Amino acid sequence: MKTNLDIALMWFTAATIFSLPFFFVGTDFPTAFLEAAAALTSVGITNISNENPMYFYRAFLSFFGGILFLITLPKLINTSDSFKFAIHENISVKKLIRTYILLFVFGVILYFICGENLYNAGVFSALTVSTTGSVVLPANLIQPANILMFFSIIFPLLYIIINFKVSIISVFKREQFKFFMLMFLLALAYLLINKIPITTAIFYALSFISTTGFYTENFYDLNNHPTFILYGLAFVGGLIGSVGGGIKIFRLLMLFRIFLTELKHTLYPRMVTVIKLNGTFAPHKIIGKVLIFFFLYCSGIFAFSLILSACGISYENSAAIAFAFFTTVGIIDANLKETIFSSGIFLKIVVAFIFIILRLKIFIFFIVLQSFYEKIITSGAHSWKRQ
Repeated sequence: MKTNLDIALMWFTAATIFSLPFFFVGTDFPTAFLEAAAALTSVGITNISNENPMYFYRAFLSFFGGILFLITLPKLINTSDSFKFAIHENISVKKLIRTYILLFVFGVILYFICGENLYNAGVFSALTVSTTGSVVLPANLIQPANILMFFSIIFPLLYIIINFKVSIISVFKREQFKFFMLMFLLALAYLLINKIPITTAIFYALSFISTTGFYTENFYDLNNHPTFILYGLAFVGGLIGSVGGGIKIFRLLMLFRIFLTELKHTLYPRMVTVIKLNGTFAPHKIIGKVLIFFFLYCSGIFAFSLILSACGISYENSAAIAFAFFTTVGIIDANLKETIFSSGIFLKIVVAFIFIILRLKIFIFFIVLQSFYEKIITSGAHSWKRQ
């Protein structure tokens, strides 16, 4: 319980400390805290323009937030049985951070080669490797000559988050990666059928399934169907252990197999069925945790939508904002951003807390609450006995 509480306090403390530069340049503290929390947790909402010098600081915070997440990842894994089941190896924090920094440097070089100045290359690379959403990229970066950049940045990131002590070939054989590629290719095919240029289709499919949340200026020119598919990819999210959002490919794969197993039980009541992943049997405890997480995740989106609605935001906008935050793809719609940043102190603080709770992968937050609850019950029982 102490470890979980320490992790939670570390994130809240970091958000408070790193909000001070925003506060010192004239931003009120609730907004500064919201900006810092959003950057550290890579949610991807900001009221700072690209031309503002503080935008570089925000990019730095996003990059640092990724490192902070990787530092706490082993503790998250020890807390979550789902993590342990999906990632079978011990994780070296030093190796994770070293690879993360190398990817950042690699990204800076690629963005620079693609025509960006060194400042923009550093900002875009920091926002890419930390999967910080709500970033509008220049149109020249998704031209055919530059589209390989996104494969170069995102796919090495996918490699380091699947398994950290195996070869790349064995990673490609893993069911999570195969399912990830299947989702990506199906979405890409659907976008191409809707007559979206192949480079734009690849860019958006990669951006949303990794929950990086990069957009182009003409994103809202897409019709509703492709947009719905892209946000569906963001809901699924990347591979487990990644710095992105979504429910993760691992859990979706498990949910799909749970559904098939229950369907078989309905059709053939006497059939003995088991759920396996990568040749390993999934214990009932893991299956239960996956179902609980999915329930909490969907309930969280609904509950957050209700909170936003109670604060005077229309339910349609509330649902859009909640979904964008829970998937961490961010918001680029100026009206929706203005809705959040023009809200009252209470809503800003609540939104910032939710960002941090999401970064704690929900379970740690509920484990902390459960521990407090058990402590209160135990203390109450001892007090009753003394009476």
